Amino acid sequence: RDVQALSNQHIVLTTYSVLQSDKRASRLRGEAGSRASVLHAVHWHRVVLDEAHVIANPKAKQSKAVMMLQAERRWAVTGTPLQNKMDDLMTLFAFLRIEPLDDPEWFRRLVADPSRSKCPRRQMEGLQVVRSVLTEYCLRRTKHQRIHGAPILSLPGKEEVVRRLQLSDAERTLYDHLFQSGKAMFRTCMREGSVMTSYTKIL
Repeated sequence: RDVQALSNQHIVLTTYSVLQSDKRASRLRGEAGSRASVLHAVHWHRVVLDEAHVIANPKAKQSKAVMMLQAERRWAVTGTPLQNKMDDLMTLFAFLRIEPLDDPEWFRRLVADPSRSKCPRRQMEGLQVVRSVLTEYCLRRTKHQRIHGAPILSLPGKEEVVRRLQLSDAERTLYDHLFQSGKAMFRTCMREGSVMTSYTKIL
């Protein structure tokens, strides 16, 4: 009955965590297979992932739950398809069913291994594969683009407001402690030559 109710809707909104917990609940009930949960039982016309980079880790439970969705059409919407390394694209290609890069072994051979190579020519080969795929499958829009002479998006002007805050004694003590700790960490990273690999920790 729940499956039929969902199938009759024009749009169904859910979250990654709900999708994961729905899958988990069905497994605890002893149900198995791709139709074990209500959301996985429906063959969707179109599945659209918002903030699709959330599924970058293929081993994460929510990524696995997303992969098991059945759909005729698949969209992945994200402003950061590539966050840390080329491997971030693997799960997106797998979700979108972009052959042969939806297969982990092919992705490793054609993209991941070349991108990690110390040989510039090999790196360029992997980059070229990614560029050709994104050129074919990626629809990119920026706020500067125009349609029929009009901006694709009209945003209000940026307004900057600077407010000087007075810290309490406790806040000032904590602030100074964190500031000194950050400076010490930065000096250590400078000595070790690891600033570029540790800057997020420092910040």
